[in-house]
Amino acid sequence: MEENSAFQAWGREHYVTKYPSPPRARVGFGAEDSEKEGFQFVGQEDYQNFMKFSIETLVEYLITQSNIIAAVEGGKERIEDVRQWLTESVTPFFAGRAEATFMFRGPIWYLRPSV
Repeated sequence: MEENSAFQAWGREHYVTKYPSPPRARVGFGAEDSEKEGFQFVGQEDYQNFMKFSIETLVEYLITQSNIIAAVEGGKERIEDVRQWLTESVTPFFAGRAEATFMFRGPIWYLRPSV
């Protein structure tokens, strides 16, 4: 959250603690792997994408994440309770604003078919 740096700490200390990521296979993928699949690694850059969320749209976004889905589908939580906890938890970070800005970032890989 661009407007409130404390949101990141909340995410680490409260959100992910209450709803940890479910186990998953983490598979690395590098330039060598792309060649095995018939592609040539051309380059990489990092992107940043800024999105605005209201409290409601932020909560709706968060409940699409795998940690929330695992808690609900696993029977540990009811979606209504998750939605209420999230709404109560994130509202103070908005400090009366209708929307807040969030930055998403990651790598972009450029590949082309090997000749």
